[in-house]
Amino acid sequence: MAERRQHVRVAGPFEGHWHGGSGATECGITDVSLGGCFVETVLQPTKGENTEVTVRFADGRQITLAGRVVYAEPGVGFGVQFRELTPDELAALKQCLHLDA
Repeated sequence: MAERRQHVRVAGPFEGHWHGGSGATECGITDVSLGGCFVETVLQPTKGENTEVTVRFADGRQITLAGRVVYAEPGVGFGVQFRELTPDELAALKQCLHLDA
């Protein structure tokens, strides 16, 4: 199967928080890319649900990005695809992930 991802994933773990129509909670984030992330939580949002994820990095920086749930693994977590990032959000995320601008 071909890899569908367009962006390099940066492995965590990261701490974070998410909230959407089905709930909100602190969570773990296993990986982050410029296109999305995987949120570890037992709460289960609906595929297609709009959500907001805050990722906290080890150096104290954090970033909050909006997106939608693209898949869910019951009891494990869910994948989020970020909405189109603004130039400022993109630059901040690249800096946090230590990716070349």
